[in-house]
Amino acid sequence: MRLSLALATVLALALAGSASSSSTGADVLAKIQTGPGSRPCSVAFAAGSAWASLFGTAEVVRIDPATNAVVARVKVGEKPCGITAAAGAIWVGNYTGSSVMRIDPATNRIVKRFSVRLVYDVLAGHGSVWATSQSGIVYRIAPRRNRVVERLFLPGPAGGLAMTRTAVWVGRADGTAVHRIDPRRMKVVRTLRTGKGSTWLASTRDVLWVSNGLDGTVTRVDARTNRRVAKIAVGRGPADSGFVRGQLWVPNLSEATLSRIDPATNRVVETVPVGAGPFVVPDHASELWVASWAGEEVWRMAPSG
Repeated sequence: MRLSLALATVLALALAGSASSSSTGADVLAKIQTGPGSRPCSVAFAAGSAWASLFGTAEVVRIDPATNAVVARVKVGEKPCGITAAAGAIWVGNYTGSSVMRIDPATNRIVKRFSVRLVYDVLAGHGSVWATSQSGIVYRIAPRRNRVVERLFLPGPAGGLAMTRTAVWVGRADGTAVHRIDPRRMKVVRTLRTGKGSTWLASTRDVLWVSNGLDGTVTRVDARTNRRVAKIAVGRGPADSGFVRGQLWVPNLSEATLSRIDPATNRVVETVPVGAGPFVVPDHASELWVASWAGEEVWRMAPSG
């Protein structure tokens, strides 16, 4: 998870924004403090806990949802951000540490490190854990074999990841296009241009959503036909979106807000204020967990309605 042009540049934009909203369509359940200078980046869920990557303090913290408290801290490499759950483990990438780490929830310890240069994003799908690199490489890790099994070289820096039913999608860290990868052949089969700053992606079974961070829009792509079907204006600096209760929630990095898009209408139906520098909204069945990258807390929220 949870970097248009370059991670540090895009995330720094969060400091320039100010919060605004048209409604308050989510109830704040907790503002979970993660520590001074922590800069939480993204959240994943496994073993009955929420796990947040802390970009500023080089940690992954385990949060107990019953108490909304940090119950464990795992020291990892430099600037962790992308985080995902798969095969009974937590996987996190270090943006400058050039590694993906596997954490065992039973011990709260790192049990394996994988060499991945300049990690951009990490996501599970199609039976594998995938990691992208700013150097233009997509890495495929087999959890059962516990090693990198394939690499795919792209014609530019690789950005965010998303999974649809038959494809792996990769944004461009320089924000010019998105690539469709056939995971069976480990081959790029289509490249689409969607907007300026097309780095971060979200998906459902047959739909891809592309956050165009430099023009304040989200592009909807039909993954069955590879056709762009809608372009939706959101806030400033849209980043790594997620689905909660069947709605797409887009973090606006430079405005401290979330835009909720109704997929039935392809329209923003409300805007919700959150903490400074929201960067990633992870998929969750019922709740919003939003890390304040420009702050020191994770917001836990229940969408209203």
